[in-house]
Amino acid sequence: MCVIDEHLYLDDIDSLVNTAQAAYRADAAYNVKNRQYLLWRGDHKDAYRQFPISPTDHSVASIRLPVPREKRGPTWPHSSGYYVHLRLPFGARGSMLHYSRRVNRVLGFQIKEEKTMLPAVEGKLLGIKLTISPSAITMDVDEQRRQKLQEQLRVVRQNKRLSPTLAGKLAGKLGFAGTAFWGKNGRAFLRALYNRAARGRYQSGFDEKHEIARALDWFQWALVHCPRRRIPLGQQQQASAIYTDAEFSVNQQGAMTGRIGSVILLPNNATRFVSWQVPTELFTKLEPRETQITPLEVLAVPFSLHHWLADKKALGEAHKNPEGIIVTVYIDSTAAQFCIRKGSSRQDDMNALAAETWKMSAANNITLWTEHVSSEENGADLPSRNMITACEAMGWQASPVQYDVPWRKWLAAVEAPIEGLQEGH
Repeated sequence: MCVIDEHLYLDDIDSLVNTAQAAYRADAAYNVKNRQYLLWRGDHKDAYRQFPISPTDHSVASIRLPVPREKRGPTWPHSSGYYVHLRLPFGARGSMLHYSRRVNRVLGFQIKEEKTMLPAVEGKLLGIKLTISPSAITMDVDEQRRQKLQEQLRVVRQNKRLSPTLAGKLAGKLGFAGTAFWGKNGRAFLRALYNRAARGRYQSGFDEKHEIARALDWFQWALVHCPRRRIPLGQQQQASAIYTDAEFSVNQQGAMTGRIGSVILLPNNATRFVSWQVPTELFTKLEPRETQITPLEVLAVPFSLHHWLADKKALGEAHKNPEGIIVTVYIDSTAAQFCIRKGSSRQDDMNALAAETWKMSAANNITLWTEHVSSEENGADLPSRNMITACEAMGWQASPVQYDVPWRKWLAAVEAPIEGLQEGH
């Protein structure tokens, strides 16, 4: 038995993106600008995975090739020749690079000519349409795949029936199509389909108010209108960092209080902060828990994005940049950071907040990243404790909340998923 200690990495869409970005950086090093990169691909007629083969197993991975009499000579007098596979030349990496295409032809392995694409600026890989410009790669859902998914969604929605088996298959297809959506959009609505697949047992029906109906409606809309994923090849985007934190307490009478703090570091080296007292009513909309600190930590992210986008001295103008902006959010709660990064949660209220976060990032051309930071190094700890004097003593500029924070809408995002994202964004 051959034991392989290495993990195999097969090429995917991210591999293509990484290659294009590496080419862009290499061009930049030689001051080469506006080069048009091209996309090409090929595929085997029957695809298999590839596996490295141990030298001790070469005897079972050899192909005997008879040598015609007229081809024998002093250099090879034998009647047979052997081709030894050091690794099986099939699968994503082999078919994309075609490193063994000549041997494949000699051995009679057929190439899928209809899937072969000559170098072009636009093409389809794994069901995702990619367009390469000199500065960015844009993704979209292949038109044929989009129409099939829309028809499948329409039939399920009309019949109001979705079996656990079909729910799992549909979630897989929609999750893959979601690769083309901006950020983590769609993850929150896949949760309903996975719930049916995992826990549905013999359930099939659903009504208009069911989470499955809302998810199907969202994907029907998103397949056409959700902003698509765009990956710049260079660093044309402005970058900002946001620190978020939350405080939660319960007094002797059982009344809950909370506060959210946020600090933004801007490209011009300015630092601004905001402190927001969470309304008491908000706690009645959250799911019952022993403590509500985690949902408040999650809430701090969409609150921060919304607030700093409204602040003209922060992100109010930056998101109009055609290349978009990069925002890295630092969170000291691992549970909250995982929820935002993943784009979904098993808890309905946190799931809604994650959905709203990614919807907001797509609508405002924000490339969103999340990072964990220790509580001791989290600058937002001060405004979350309402320590305004300490913030000002550090030279930070106060940014007051001058509007009604739309948290009610955010917590209803799963119930009304289409509202708020317009086609023009």
